[in-house]
Amino acid sequence: MKHSKRKRKNAPAATSVAQPVASVANAAGGAIQKTGANKIADLAPSKADYTLSANCTIQEGAALKSALLTLEDATRTVMLDVRAVERVDTAALQLLCAFVRDRRTRGRRTEWSGNASTFTEAVEILGLSQALGYTAEKSA
Repeated sequence: MKHSKRKRKNAPAATSVAQPVASVANAAGGAIQKTGANKIADLAPSKADYTLSANCTIQEGAALKSALLTLEDATRTVMLDVRAVERVDTAALQLLCAFVRDRRTRGRRTEWSGNASTFTEAVEILGLSQALGYTAEKSA
């Protein structure tokens, strides 16, 4: 019996998952950009930003979980930006719900920015608006 191996598609470019970015003001009044896991950002009163990738699906679940874990213990308000989301599945929404829930139990805030019809529709269909604390921004 002959065994054949499946051909795998090449993985997309590493830019498919955004990294959290936080600005920390230095003594000269400028800003130092930090990406990925950093504890310096916890010292700053500013908000941390994390932009969800265009494909927020189970394939990117490990990267999303890793990024959210770097922000989970942040003492400041964490801002999640959804404007780039084009595809989202329940696995990604489950990770986001767990992230928001864990922050709430610690008395920490999570806010949302941006407006992506795909993300908004998925949240509304699944009834996760309250669990995520998400309300779609109104277009002007």
